[in-house]
Amino acid sequence: MTLVWVKRVWRCPHPVCAKRTWTETSPVIAPRASLTERARAEICRRVGQDATSVAAVAREFGIGWRTAMTAVRDYGAPRVDDPDRLGGVKALGVDETAFAAASATRPTSFVTGIVDLTRRRGGCAGTVALVRSTQASPSIATAQTASASSANAVASRCRGSTSVASS
Repeated sequence: MTLVWVKRVWRCPHPVCAKRTWTETSPVIAPRASLTERARAEICRRVGQDATSVAAVAREFGIGWRTAMTAVRDYGAPRVDDPDRLGGVKALGVDETAFAAASATRPTSFVTGIVDLTRRRGGCAGTVALVRSTQASPSIATAQTASASSANAVASRCRGSTSVASS
C-alpha cells in the first residue's frame, strides 16, 4: 500500500511574522520522513520476529536498505536494552561461529550467539536471548567451541532448529 500525503504550505502575509511559511504536520509521520511510524515499527517486527532480512523488507516496502535499517535500529534498540526481556532465563547455550577467516591484515572474526534454552515453543528450546559480535584468538575460540558444542547438541534435539549466529 502506498500512502501519498500532499502537505499544504501555509504562509503568513504579515511582515512582522517571524515564521513566514510552514507545512502541515502529523504525529504519525515525522518531518521529511518517507515512512509512517506504524510502517517503521512493522519493519522492525518483520526483521526481529520473522527473521526476514533487512534487504528483503526494504524491497517489499519500496525503500532503501538504509531507511529500513534505521527503522530497525530506532525500534529495536529499546527492546534489546530492556532488562526484562531476559526474565525467567535459567539455562543459556553459547554458540561461537567463525564468520570471516583470518587474512594477512585481520584476525578471524567470530560471532557469539547466546541462546535461552529454558524457553520452549512447540516443544523446542532456543529463542534468541542475546547476540553479540566478538573477535577472538584461536585459543579463546577453542574454549568457547566446547561450550558451543554442548549448546548445539541440546538445540539439535529439536527438529528444524539451527545454530544462532548473527552480527
